[in-house]
Amino acid sequence: MTTVTIDNRSYPCPSAWNEIGWEQFFTLAEYAGQTVGTSATERKAERVLERICGVDPGTVRKIDGRQRKQFADCLGERFFGFPPPFPENPDGNDSTDGFDWNGIRMLFPAPAVDPDGSVVPLAHTTAVELCEATDLYLCDKWRYAPLVVAILCRPEGEPYREQTCRHRAWSMKKLPMDIVLRLYDMLRQAHRYLKRNYPLCYETPRTNGEKTGREGPTWNELLLWAGHFRIDEIEPVRRMNCHDFMDLVQSRIKMNG
Repeated sequence: MTTVTIDNRSYPCPSAWNEIGWEQFFTLAEYAGQTVGTSATERKAERVLERICGVDPGTVRKIDGRQRKQFADCLGERFFGFPPPFPENPDGNDSTDGFDWNGIRMLFPAPAVDPDGSVVPLAHTTAVELCEATDLYLCDKWRYAPLVVAILCRPEGEPYREQTCRHRAWSMKKLPMDIVLRLYDMLRQAHRYLKRNYPLCYETPRTNGEKTGREGPTWNELLLWAGHFRIDEIEPVRRMNCHDFMDLVQSRIKMNG
């Protein structure tokens, strides 16, 4: 953690991914996505100082607008100017299986090892967890980061419940971003593995002349398709292991030509 000095007073300024929480990072992401020179950009530059460094609004307004923007640009360059690292140990202790949040041990989705000795990512993740998390990631990975974490990381033995995940996500506004980055790396590794083993699931298969694959419908829509859009069949598909789900989808795609 570094500091920024304004009127002889020092304010904390994050310099690493484990020092910036999701809410702070999203403020910076909103600034980085604005059109240069707009009034919205100027206001978002003020919010960077207020929400990330804790500078009070009155002090922020005393700073020259060009200096506010220069500071926000520099901070944006620090976090967006190069690919982020994917830390092996996000919470600073000796265990890499999870992280502590609000007194609860949250576990990252566990991998497994196949008979060939290859690592199988998200080995115990269900189809609905994979589809929900992937759709949110593809829609807006930064905006929905707390919800993606709540979906894929849970206490040991806790089953997936949508309402529980949504409620927990609201408490994760200060979640350190290095945890998010590590989980996203796991998710990307999982899709690389799945694409290698189930390539048809990532193409654009068709049924009855309509697209049912990856370029059009969402992953949740693919799940509904795998369950024949029938309530009594969708629920068992949702509970399937995500690797079994991908195998089912690939088999159905082959059957449909």
